[in-house]
Amino acid sequence: MIDDLCKAIKTRYDSASGDSLRAVATGGLWFTQAKQNVSAPYIVFSWVGSTTEEYMGSGTTSKIEKAELRFSLFSLDIDGGTVLANAVYLLQNLFDWCSLSITGYTHVAFERTGTAAFEKSDDIWSATVNYIAWFDG
Repeated sequence: MIDDLCKAIKTRYDSASGDSLRAVATGGLWFTQAKQNVSAPYIVFSWVGSTTEEYMGSGTTSKIEKAELRFSLFSLDIDGGTVLANAVYLLQNLFDWCSLSITGYTHVAFERTGTAAFEKSDDIWSATVNYIAWFDG
């Protein structure tokens, strides 16, 4: 499921719906870690963890998958954080309650659970946006 969900996130980011975010996050979207030489602004998303809840229904056992994801956004400090703020806004517009297509699962929800305060370290601004993806299958 991890691979399929990551592909669905990347597909949504690369779609026409992600045009505005890609125009701001010119360093791209990366899973787990960006390349060493990537230029900011960029986004890294990571798998935090997942659980499965089984339930009975229609005479068969079914399950709901719950995956926790973290999107970390990075930009240079020369703009005072305005590029980062815009990227966070565009990321939320792209993924809040979005519909993802994943083979073998019916998408139930892609829910934002929080956005952390912006932080500045050396010459880099960063922000974190957390999501829970719910799927039944």
